[in-house]
Amino acid sequence: MPDNTAVIRYNLFCANFNQGAFAGFLGKLGFMKRSRQDIVKLLASGDLVPAQLVQIRCAIEKGLTEAQLVELINNNVSAEKMKEIIDIAVLENSMDY
Repeated sequence: MPDNTAVIRYNLFCANFNQGAFAGFLGKLGFMKRSRQDIVKLLASGDLVPAQLVQIRCAIEKGLTEAQLVELINNNVSAEKMKEIIDIAVLENSMDY
């Protein structure tokens, strides 16, 4: 009769597996997501002034999503306006929907 213990352990492992934690682990190993590399390319090829780049860095530090970062970069708004948009995005991201 086969040992079902291994099957049960595997099922418990799969049920408790946190994909976000696994992605974070891969990121720490150097497997960067393609979209993060695209953001760097956008910044390098864009016409942003240093004050705007500072705001983008601030947005990254405050945890804006990649989609939010891309919008900030592509819309090429002033650094002052970026700061306000970042503050609004941080507030929006912190709200439970």
